Amino acid sequence: MKANNDYPPTNQYFICILIGFVLTFIVTYHIATINLIKMKKLLLFAVTAVVLAGCQKNSSNLKPAAQATVIGKWYASLDTGKEYIGQQLNGGDTLSYNHTDYLLFNADNTGTSLTAGVSNDFTYTLSDTSLVINFPHYNPDTRTKPIPDIQICSIKQLSATNLTIYYTRTFGTDNITFRKTGHEYFVR
Repeated sequence: MKANNDYPPTNQYFICILIGFVLTFIVTYHIATINLIKMKKLLLFAVTAVVLAGCQKNSSNLKPAAQATVIGKWYASLDTGKEYIGQQLNGGDTLSYNHTDYLLFNADNTGTSLTAGVSNDFTYTLSDTSLVINFPHYNPDTRTKPIPDIQICSIKQLSATNLTIYYTRTFGTDNITFRKTGHEYFVR
């Protein structure tokens, strides 16, 4: 996710603008009541320009908001998905979690998944809102042989405490291709 570097103006900026308008009003009123020469009007515009130019937004002393990142441990809270065998819909489910299952994203594009007490390592690539998670040896439980599993995800929400992804998972075993799609919700 990209950080927004357009900082909001400071209170000093608004005060400076207000002072500029007040000074402009006072000088304009003074010129209008005394009918001074055109040079005084020119002076008015010069003073106004200097005041307004001095009121530029100063973002150099402001710190940018921290950019949310996937790096770290995310606890699964809810998964809504549909499962397909080949192109045929096999079923759908909504799973709630008790915050023990998680995805751990490391800074070196590796990670670990813990689901129902079974740990699986993965690698990932992240580009803007696209996240691809590759489990080269996914083991859904300890009774089966490991199989490749690739999750293609779109990040729908990413903040310091919440991560929501839409995923498409494809994995196969015994010449059967399984595909699961849905939304998964995580919290820190």
